[in-house]
Amino acid sequence: MKNINITLLMGVAIAIFLGAMAFFPHWFTSQDPNTQQPRIQVEERVIDGETVKEYLRPPHPPNSKAWLGTDGVGRDLWTRLVYGTHTTLKAVILVVFFRFLAAVPAGVLAGMKFPLFSKGLRVFNTLFTTIPSLIFSFIILNIEYIRNLPLNRAMPIFVIVLTIVGWPKLGRQIEERTERIMREDFIEGEVALGKHRGQILKENILPHLTPSLISWGFIEMGLVLFLLAQLSILGIFIGPSQGAMVIDGAPQWFTAVNAEWSNLLARAPIDIRAGHYWLVLFPAAAFFIGITGFNLIGEGLKEEFEKRDSRVVSWIQRGIHQLSPVLYIRQIGEFQKYRFPIVIKTAAAIMLIGFILYPGAQSLYLFDGEQSWEHLEHLMDQEGKEGVQNYITEKLEGAALVKPMDDSYIFSSGKEHQQETMIGIIPGKNWEKIMDPDARGTKESLVIIGARYDGIYRGEELISPTRATAAANGITLAETLRETGEQLEQTLMFIFWDGNGAEFNIDEPNRYMVRPVIPHSRVNYTYIDIGYIPRETQRSLQVSLYTSKAQQIQFQQLMYDLQSTLDRNDLRYHLTMNLRGSGAVAGLSLSSMFSIGVGEEYYSFMEGEPPDPSTVHKTFLEQQGQCILDMITMTDHFNGGNPD
Repeated sequence: MKNINITLLMGVAIAIFLGAMAFFPHWFTSQDPNTQQPRIQVEERVIDGETVKEYLRPPHPPNSKAWLGTDGVGRDLWTRLVYGTHTTLKAVILVVFFRFLAAVPAGVLAGMKFPLFSKGLRVFNTLFTTIPSLIFSFIILNIEYIRNLPLNRAMPIFVIVLTIVGWPKLGRQIEERTERIMREDFIEGEVALGKHRGQILKENILPHLTPSLISWGFIEMGLVLFLLAQLSILGIFIGPSQGAMVIDGAPQWFTAVNAEWSNLLARAPIDIRAGHYWLVLFPAAAFFIGITGFNLIGEGLKEEFEKRDSRVVSWIQRGIHQLSPVLYIRQIGEFQKYRFPIVIKTAAAIMLIGFILYPGAQSLYLFDGEQSWEHLEHLMDQEGKEGVQNYITEKLEGAALVKPMDDSYIFSSGKEHQQETMIGIIPGKNWEKIMDPDARGTKESLVIIGARYDGIYRGEELISPTRATAAANGITLAETLRETGEQLEQTLMFIFWDGNGAEFNIDEPNRYMVRPVIPHSRVNYTYIDIGYIPRETQRSLQVSLYTSKAQQIQFQQLMYDLQSTLDRNDLRYHLTMNLRGSGAVAGLSLSSMFSIGVGEEYYSFMEGEPPDPSTVHKTFLEQQGQCILDMITMTDHFNGGNPD
């Protein structure tokens, strides 16, 4: 028992547990981190012998369904902690890696009396002593632009900022340790033998410094995690936020989109005052466990490195030795003797290089931005709303979309209404089953792509080129998907809404839901709304994801696929979840499996917009179309059957 390093064992056990949560979250929870439990929960209590019903709104305290409770919008706290582990640890590891990348060469060279590096370290240390790292990080990371960035784009900025504030102190530690090594008697002996500083660095400094670097690495991970916890109390976390409890168009407060530890503490002062103890206690406990685990490993390794016969030190030395490129080259010279380790190392190197250099998934089909731009110009050349209708009908006819209404594309929701919504269908492999009135069993999948075409004209006067962007991209998508010659798994329905010039197009989608072209009893449908694109002066395109059936779909995977598609097209976007977005999304969302809105339904600049297509952001137009095309053709949620 005397030789057992309890400190190290406890730290390693915590690290293994956190690693398992990060890479295998489904081992720990079967729920989705973005699934919202019912907004109102009914709880029965017996008071004075009478059963009383209480109607509770989130956040819900720990209970049988959510044993750590839920957050303010009803998401399970335990599941958010589990899935957030991956993002949090990724940030911690990246920050520590880059801190060491900057601090090791600077600290070692400063410790070996290179004046430039010594002075540089003193300047940076003085700077971050004068301006505390927490305040500096808060000022930079609290910039609105950074706060609204999607997770993958916010992560590098967090890593850079937290690296900048931490590497000078680490570099100073390394400098002091190097100076102590340089004062050792054996260094004087090496100098007397005629060795230059490069040889001393390689053969003496680095071998003696490595144990300290390994130990400091884990301690540094604890420090970075602690800094993230401090920033979270100040409302700073990785990834964007979205409005919650929207009343009269204004959010009452904001909540995080992505699962990540620090955003769970962003409202800690408010939650404490409100008595929601679980929203502070459990995320704080997660930080405490993580920080403690990394510190235990660091301190435990220190103990091992002080032993002369430590097995841990021996294993580390062997591991470092086996990773040596020099050893690999020597082993290749004796291939027959070392063929097994050579094969393993070569395979690992090829996999690593392939992982770094392998390009991401490419679009299966290219969206023709010029073709969409031509449609935009033609829509602006029509004679009023009727001309726009005729143009869209002509293009649907030319693309050979199926007419669902008595040999017509016009959908009339009733004689008393003046709206004329147009619908065309691209049959998928499940089309015959959808149209079979005798079909029984599971519902078939249908993808509805909607775009507004009204509001381009007032009478015969062109009033808004931007209002033509949705219809232009809708026509181009229909033509592109038809021209591929390949039949998708799911049937596609293109709807060109006539919102009758209203700011919020809700009436026509609601009427469609009452009398749909294809009965709800036959299909499970998803909805993609093609919104209007912003001006070039605006920073990002609004993307909204909403579902009322999160329990029936893989919502976390859906969000990941959506973000990957947006990132692949290098689109500047702001993602929100479970905020209904456009009127069509609001009208169709409660019955759809999920709805995605790409673009806004209204911009104030569209009022009084000059009748000039040059005001339209052409790049956004093409990126919006390509993203929607990739969603439909490259994700299982749209082209792989039911995502259950």
